[in-house]
Amino acid sequence: MSIKKLAVVVLFGSLTLGFSSVARADLYMQWVRPNKTDCPSVCGKTGLKYPVPTGIDEKGKLSFHICLAFGDDKWGRGTRVGFNRNGELSCITVVDNKMYSSKEYYCQCSNDPRPRIPR
Repeated sequence: MSIKKLAVVVLFGSLTLGFSSVARADLYMQWVRPNKTDCPSVCGKTGLKYPVPTGIDEKGKLSFHICLAFGDDKWGRGTRVGFNRNGELSCITVVDNKMYSSKEYYCQCSNDPRPRIPR
């Protein structure tokens, strides 16, 4: 998957989250800060249980999850939406067709066990 296509998938997935919460009153999401773990692990330890997916790998497994990178870095101050891969301890963001890895991030967790992936 190209970096541009991955960035579009992450952005589209994060933008549609707001609309889905309007349509389903029982859907609840929260940003959770991981402590030396990936998004599936930290969400599994909360009452919400499920990381919000944003992509699948070449085997069809949900392995990319929405995260929020923050802090001062090469591309400025503030926050950026990105993705966390299973087993990795960072949030990957794409800016100007370049990938950046941030160790300071939050994972988006949900109570919805039925993920929807934009394709």
